[in-house]
Amino acid sequence: MKKSPDELLVTKSLVKSAFTSTENESISALRRSVSSGLATRPDASRTNKPGKVSFGSAGQGSAQHLALEMFKLQAKVDAIHVPYKGSGPLLTDLMGGRIDAAAVGAPAVLQFIKAGKLRCIATGSAQRLAQLPEVPTVAEQGFPGLEASAWLAVLLPAQTPADKVKRLSDAVVKVVGMPEIQKKFLAAGAIPHAMDAARFAAFLRSEDQRWSKVIAQSGIKAD
Repeated sequence: MKKSPDELLVTKSLVKSAFTSTENESISALRRSVSSGLATRPDASRTNKPGKVSFGSAGQGSAQHLALEMFKLQAKVDAIHVPYKGSGPLLTDLMGGRIDAAAVGAPAVLQFIKAGKLRCIATGSAQRLAQLPEVPTVAEQGFPGLEASAWLAVLLPAQTPADKVKRLSDAVVKVVGMPEIQKKFLAAGAIPHAMDAARFAAFLRSEDQRWSKVIAQSGIKAD
């Protein structure tokens, strides 16, 4: 079954439920990272007024919201978070000048950047995106180690036999490694990572710890 594990981890931390993804599900091989980009209007001007700059995201507790909160914590920036119900209304208000900036998944904003309607000033990926090679990462701009990307994976029920998990894991790794598949991911602003089940389980645990810390320090609450 295909889910969005990063959202499951965030939800677990926000509502403090007993759900633990690494105990309840066997993880298959795919991790597809979708970088968050920090976008503004091309005519946006810089301001040094703490607490006056507004940052939008696709929703309270979304991956982009957490990316903003992580940035605020590390950069010691005071900004107003404005949650929206999805990327559509978020981008409409950003282009309309109702908010100053937005953290948004790269695939959702690429067309507006290409059309000159928005400008991406940083990406949250570990490396520059193939579609936006001129845009530096947040780490390159003085915040080493700051990486924030939404990701997708293939998950299976915990009771799935190990041989079936391995078979699917091997198949996904093989497909994701194909040059034509890699090109499609990169063209969409996503960075493909093929991991086997053991590596992905370790990654999942580290993400759980990382985002739980951000949520606790920033005081984010669920709607």
